[in-house]
Amino acid sequence: MKTIYTFDDSRPKVKTIKYRKFILFVSIVFGCYGFVQHPISAQGVLTFKKDTIQLGRIAQSETAMDFVFYFTNTGDTSTIIKKIGVSCGCTAVSWSIGPLLPSSSGKIRGTYTPESPGRFRKRLVVFSDAEVDKIPLYIEGEVLPFTKPIPKDF
Repeated sequence: MKTIYTFDDSRPKVKTIKYRKFILFVSIVFGCYGFVQHPISAQGVLTFKKDTIQLGRIAQSETAMDFVFYFTNTGDTSTIIKKIGVSCGCTAVSWSIGPLLPSSSGKIRGTYTPESPGRFRKRLVVFSDAEVDKIPLYIEGEVLPFTKPIPKDF
């Protein structure tokens, strides 16, 4: 074993080749630790049957159109829907509050109230503690303009 002597000030320091190799080995091991992929902890996964619902043609005179999104927790742990954001005041939603156990199903009920005529695509965003924490959902359709009845004496 080779020994290297260095003199610094008045105190001699002894460093061996083995000591340097050990420090180099430890540096490489801990330096590469950050590149290793660690498994993701188990989380809930919300899987929706459809991410878009077609409401079709709706008369502007209709008061409201109901829709339902069905989903299942396909993950390993329970998950909770925290809130659902809607893109405008013409859409209202409700859902069951509480934990959704693995393999259990649920639904998001909603109501769309037609406002102005034309095609529409409204977005809902589901916020949860699942693996994907923001899930966009859409409702689409066309609002037909309000038509006045033609008077008989015309």
